[in-house]
Amino acid sequence: PQPVGEKPVVIGAKDWEGTWLHEDGALTMKVVDSEKGILKVAWVESKDNELEFESAEGYLRASGEWMFGNVKDKDDSGNVLYLWCRVKKDNGQVTIWFPDVEKFRDLVSKGKLPGKVEGDNVILSDLQPEAMKIITSSAEGLLFDWENPIILIRVLK
Repeated sequence: PQPVGEKPVVIGAKDWEGTWLHEDGALTMKVVDSEKGILKVAWVESKDNELEFESAEGYLRASGEWMFGNVKDKDDSGNVLYLWCRVKKDNGQVTIWFPDVEKFRDLVSKGKLPGKVEGDNVILSDLQPEAMKIITSSAEGLLFDWENPIILIRVLK
Protein backbone atom coordinates (compact mmCIF):
# COMPACT_ATOMS: atom_id res chain seq x y z
CA PRO A 1 0.00 0.00 0.00
CA GLN A 2 3.04 2.33 -0.02
CA PRO A 3 5.94 2.71 -2.47
CA VAL A 4 8.89 0.36 -1.98
CA GLY A 5 12.06 2.15 -0.88
CA GLU A 6 13.03 4.19 2.14
CA LYS A 7 13.46 7.65 0.57
CA PRO A 8 12.74 9.48 -2.70
CA VAL A 9 15.47 9.56 -5.34
CA VAL A 10 16.39 13.07 -6.46
CA ILE A 11 16.28 13.00 -10.27
CA GLY A 12 17.19 15.43 -13.02
CA ALA A 13 15.26 16.13 -16.20
CA LYS A 14 18.42 15.83 -18.33
CA ASP A 15 18.91 12.25 -17.15
CA TRP A 16 15.32 10.99 -17.32
CA GLU A 17 13.25 12.99 -19.78
CA GLY A 18 12.88 11.85 -23.36
CA THR A 19 11.71 8.96 -25.49
CA TRP A 20 12.86 5.49 -24.54
CA LEU A 21 12.69 2.33 -26.67
CA HIS A 22 12.17 -1.22 -25.41
CA GLU A 23 11.43 -4.50 -27.16
CA ASP A 24 7.65 -3.92 -27.16
CA GLY A 25 7.60 -0.27 -28.23
CA ALA A 26 8.43 3.17 -26.90
CA LEU A 27 7.52 5.41 -24.00
CA THR A 28 8.11 9.01 -23.05
CA MET A 29 9.19 10.19 -19.59
CA LYS A 30 8.78 13.63 -18.04
CA VAL A 31 10.01 14.65 -14.58
CA VAL A 32 7.08 15.92 -12.47
CA ASP A 33 8.94 16.54 -9.19
CA SER A 34 12.72 16.11 -9.19
CA GLU A 35 13.09 16.31 -5.38
CA LYS A 36 10.44 13.63 -4.76
CA GLY A 37 11.55 11.38 -7.66
CA ILE A 38 8.21 11.57 -9.48
CA LEU A 39 7.99 10.83 -13.22
CA LYS A 40 5.10 10.81 -15.67
CA VAL A 41 5.40 7.98 -18.20
CA ALA A 42 3.27 7.85 -21.35
CA TRP A 43 2.90 5.38 -24.22
CA VAL A 44 0.51 4.34 -26.98
CA GLU A 45 -1.23 0.97 -26.78
CA SER A 46 -3.17 -0.90 -29.42
CA LYS A 47 -6.51 -2.20 -28.11
CA ASP A 48 -9.19 -3.69 -30.34
CA ASN A 49 -7.51 -2.25 -33.47
CA GLU A 50 -7.55 1.23 -31.92
CA LEU A 51 -4.62 3.24 -30.62
CA GLU A 52 -5.02 4.49 -27.06
CA PHE A 53 -2.85 6.92 -25.14
CA GLU A 54 -1.88 5.55 -21.71
CA SER A 55 0.07 7.17 -18.89
CA ALA A 56 1.14 6.50 -15.33
CA GLU A 57 2.90 8.34 -12.56
CA GLY A 58 6.05 6.67 -11.30
CA TYR A 59 7.85 7.13 -8.00
CA LEU A 60 11.58 6.43 -7.74
CA ARG A 61 12.72 5.52 -4.24
CA ALA A 62 16.00 4.23 -2.80
CA SER A 63 17.15 1.81 -0.14
CA GLY A 64 20.90 1.86 0.25
CA GLU A 65 22.42 1.62 -3.23
CA TRP A 66 19.25 0.17 -4.75
CA MET A 67 16.61 2.14 -6.64
CA PHE A 68 12.99 1.02 -6.96
CA GLY A 69 10.32 2.14 -9.41
CA ASN A 70 6.74 2.25 -8.14
CA VAL A 71 3.50 2.81 -10.04
CA LYS A 72 0.23 3.54 -8.26
CA ASP A 73 -2.57 1.04 -8.91
CA LYS A 74 -5.83 -0.02 -7.23
CA ASP A 75 -7.17 -3.41 -6.20
CA ASP A 76 -10.71 -4.61 -6.97
CA SER A 77 -12.03 -2.78 -3.90
CA GLY A 78 -10.45 0.53 -4.93
CA ASN A 79 -7.64 0.42 -2.34
CA VAL A 80 -4.38 2.04 -3.48
CA LEU A 81 -1.52 -0.38 -4.09
CA TYR A 82 1.86 0.01 -5.80
CA LEU A 83 3.34 -2.18 -8.48
CA TRP A 84 7.10 -2.07 -8.15
CA CYS A 85 10.43 -3.19 -9.58
CA ARG A 86 14.18 -2.81 -9.15
CA VAL A 87 15.61 -0.07 -11.39
CA LYS A 88 19.17 0.66 -12.43
CA LYS A 89 20.03 3.72 -14.53
CA ASP A 90 23.18 4.06 -16.57
CA ASN A 91 24.01 6.56 -19.31
CA GLY A 92 21.09 6.42 -21.72
CA GLN A 93 19.83 3.07 -20.40
CA VAL A 94 17.41 1.95 -17.71
CA THR A 95 17.25 -1.69 -16.64
CA ILE A 96 14.16 -2.98 -14.84
CA TRP A 97 13.83 -6.26 -12.92
CA PHE A 98 10.52 -7.47 -11.54
CA PRO A 99 10.15 -9.35 -8.26
CA ASP A 100 9.88 -13.14 -8.37
CA VAL A 101 6.32 -13.39 -7.04
CA GLU A 102 6.70 -17.00 -5.89
CA LYS A 103 9.72 -16.16 -3.76
CA PHE A 104 7.98 -13.17 -2.20
CA ARG A 105 4.87 -15.31 -1.59
CA ASP A 106 7.04 -17.82 0.27
CA LEU A 107 8.77 -15.13 2.38
CA VAL A 108 5.44 -13.52 3.34
CA SER A 109 3.85 -16.93 4.10
CA LYS A 110 6.77 -17.80 6.38
CA GLY A 111 6.56 -14.41 8.15
CA LYS A 112 10.00 -13.28 6.97
CA LEU A 113 8.49 -10.27 5.17
CA PRO A 114 5.43 -8.34 6.35
CA GLY A 115 2.34 -8.62 4.18
CA LYS A 116 -0.36 -10.93 2.98
CA VAL A 117 -1.09 -13.27 0.09
CA GLU A 118 -4.38 -12.70 -1.71
CA GLY A 119 -4.92 -15.16 -4.54
CA ASP A 120 -2.14 -14.61 -7.07
CA ASN A 121 -1.10 -11.33 -5.45
CA VAL A 122 1.44 -10.68 -2.72
CA ILE A 123 0.81 -7.42 -0.88
CA LEU A 124 3.79 -6.22 1.14
CA SER A 125 3.22 -3.95 4.11
CA ASP A 126 5.26 -1.74 6.43
CA LEU A 127 8.68 -2.34 4.87
CA GLN A 128 10.97 -1.27 7.67
CA PRO A 129 14.79 -1.27 7.21
CA GLU A 130 15.02 -4.94 8.29
CA ALA A 131 12.60 -5.98 5.54
CA MET A 132 14.44 -3.83 2.99
CA LYS A 133 17.70 -5.60 3.94
CA ILE A 134 16.08 -8.92 3.01
CA ILE A 135 14.90 -7.52 -0.32
CA THR A 136 18.25 -5.91 -1.22
CA SER A 137 20.51 -8.76 -0.12
CA SER A 138 20.88 -12.35 -1.24
CA ALA A 139 20.27 -13.68 2.29
CA GLU A 140 16.99 -15.33 1.17
CA GLY A 141 18.17 -16.19 -2.35
CA LEU A 142 17.59 -14.36 -5.61
CA LEU A 143 14.31 -12.47 -5.21
CA PHE A 144 14.12 -10.88 -8.67
CA ASP A 145 13.81 -12.22 -12.20
CA TRP A 146 17.42 -11.34 -13.06
CA GLU A 147 17.30 -13.39 -16.28
CA ASN A 148 14.52 -11.36 -17.94
CA PRO A 149 15.07 -7.63 -17.44
CA ILE A 150 13.33 -4.93 -19.42
CA ILE A 151 15.88 -2.64 -21.04
CA LEU A 152 14.98 0.93 -21.96
CA ILE A 153 17.30 2.82 -24.33
CA ARG A 154 16.90 6.58 -24.64
CA VAL A 155 16.66 7.71 -28.25
CA LEU A 156 15.43 11.30 -27.88
CA LYS A 157 16.10 13.85 -25.15
